[in-house]
Amino acid sequence: MGLPDSTSRLKLGRRSLVVAALGALGLPTVSRAQQAAVPVALQVQLLSRVVRYDRTFATRAGASAVVLVVHRAGNASSSRTGAQIVDALRRLPDLGGLPVSVESIAYGSASALAAHVTSRRPCIVYFSVGLSGDLGAISAALSGLSVLSVSAGADDASAGAVLAFELDEARPRLAVNLGAARRQQVAFSSNLLRLARVIDA
Repeated sequence: MGLPDSTSRLKLGRRSLVVAALGALGLPTVSRAQQAAVPVALQVQLLSRVVRYDRTFATRAGASAVVLVVHRAGNASSSRTGAQIVDALRRLPDLGGLPVSVESIAYGSASALAAHVTSRRPCIVYFSVGLSGDLGAISAALSGLSVLSVSAGADDASAGAVLAFELDEARPRLAVNLGAARRQQVAFSSNLLRLARVIDA
């Protein structure tokens, strides 16, 4: 089962989630040569479909889908990608049927980030590139909090993010860290999980 938008005429059959989303958006596949494995605009469009398959999203979000975008200060690539994520999120008409509110912060420490998440209660924390080395500590700090952690980095689901976007034969694919999802109280439907690369760590 894919994640089509309302105007899609594709017959999904056994096609993967990401191929269906690409077709629905009218976007091409992505070259392996790109440093950002999946373009940010496409990541955000895919995320807008993924949340429909997150059974805890509505409860976690409440009246508004607050998304916290985190970048590394002093890292030009991280700051640039973070700004692209913010812009793409603000262009969404809604997220899971809810109005979208976007905040952006520079990463300080895992404990400071966890305190911010506890205070502000975003439903999603979206990491820019440049934070892979900290995701293990961040994942541990976010354990027990109800939040979906997403990363722009292709390998970051293995590093500790719940969700990341990677390439498979030059096509975008979801990667889901099921252990991190359980620890952060995120419950994806089996329809989504069977179409993703699942890491249980």
